Amino acid sequence: LLQGERALNSSATLYYSPEVKGTPGHVTGIEVDYYGYIEENLVGTYFSEAKTAKDGTYHSVSLALRDSEKYDLCGTKKPLAGGNDAYLAVAPDMANTMVPSIETDPELESSWKEGSCLHGMGTHWFTDAVSGKDLTLKTENTVPIVPMYNSFGDKKISGVFFMATERKQNWDFETCPIDAGGSPMSAVACNCFEHKNCNFWDKSPGLLQDSVPPFYMCANMCGDCEFSGTRDGYFSTMHWFFQDAAATVSCPGGKFCREEAGEAH
Repeated sequence: LLQGERALNSSATLYYSPEVKGTPGHVTGIEVDYYGYIEENLVGTYFSEAKTAKDGTYHSVSLALRDSEKYDLCGTKKPLAGGNDAYLAVAPDMANTMVPSIETDPELESSWKEGSCLHGMGTHWFTDAVSGKDLTLKTENTVPIVPMYNSFGDKKISGVFFMATERKQNWDFETCPIDAGGSPMSAVACNCFEHKNCNFWDKSPGLLQDSVPPFYMCANMCGDCEFSGTRDGYFSTMHWFFQDAAATVSCPGGKFCREEAGEAH
């Protein structure tokens, strides 16, 4: 926890195994707190029950990076070993949806829908709490963690983003107006992205639900895409990367869809 407490503007927690006899612990999980609107339909499967902190009520979404059934994550007698097998589980105490660590894992294609490859991020994959890879494109059913893979490199997972279905960033619309497409006016965009009141959500006014360039959620998808159900017409994202994706992940043309190019996975 940043400064030791849960707060609206620092709504993420990193979990570590304990330091043992001078040996540092290892990161074991990421938890993001959602203040404000969430998809109530996903409470108990992906979102926690409501909790309260100094800034109000929130629900959390968790991503486990170690298997608690295989490792003693809180043990203080022996340090947790490094170099473990890659492991990712969404909402491990509820839905426990496994995220393959490499794109060639057959489980990915059987349970997740491939989206677009975006330069500096990777190929996005989505899944639905009701219909798996056959997406309903309803926010009430969309699993709120989206993995990305280095498709044209080592095939490994490059990162994930946590997804919210309303604006979560503290965007100063008076100082930093946006145009009809949801893009910050170019003359002030740089200052807006460095605004002192920004929180841990990606520094953006949000991604439009409607497919209006330049910033819209369906840019992460391929083929027909028309989301519905956001509270205010916007999504927010919080990216976490497991490699230096800006330097190591590239996609043909900056954005690439294998499906549209007629290429096999």
